[in-house]
Amino acid sequence: IKPAITNPHFMAAYHIPVANHADHYALDLLSVILSDGPSSRLYKALVDEQRIALEVGAGNGDGLDPELFTFTVVGAEGKKPSQVEKAFDKEMAALLAKGVTDRELEKAKNKRLVGLYRGMETINGKAQLLGNFEVFFGGYQNLFLAPAKYQAVTTTDIKRVLSAYFAKNNRTIGILDQRQEN
Repeated sequence: IKPAITNPHFMAAYHIPVANHADHYALDLLSVILSDGPSSRLYKALVDEQRIALEVGAGNGDGLDPELFTFTVVGAEGKKPSQVEKAFDKEMAALLAKGVTDRELEKAKNKRLVGLYRGMETINGKAQLLGNFEVFFGGYQNLFLAPAKYQAVTTTDIKRVLSAYFAKNNRTIGILDQRQEN
């Protein structure tokens, strides 16, 4: 067991509906916009521009019960958890106020659809996708409707799910801080 960590870790978990809820596709695309790669919104803001974090992640789960949309931020060395949380909250407030751009949404749709189609390239991938849709999304047939459902998501849908689920009173935060030696 490592006796101390060198970087603060911040996590925020927001309560969202079950995977087969109509908002799933907007929430899934939002996770791509916020944290999928170095050009994602949170990565650019917290890692590249503010240099307050080393890593960011966001995602929603697939489950039969109501889920959590989680954010994880690994703070840069020497940063306090409160600084990381404040920077995260500032970015979320801007996102809630302004929403996402058409370009961000289109890029997210392309990434998600490419991932979906790549998942179907192998027998194992097909079996996994069909099984996931059978169990979590109301039947395997819904896999074939997924591309159209992703394409149908608008920036207005994203703004609506942001307002519906991403309020501070709908989250739980966790902080892993450096241990202070006496």
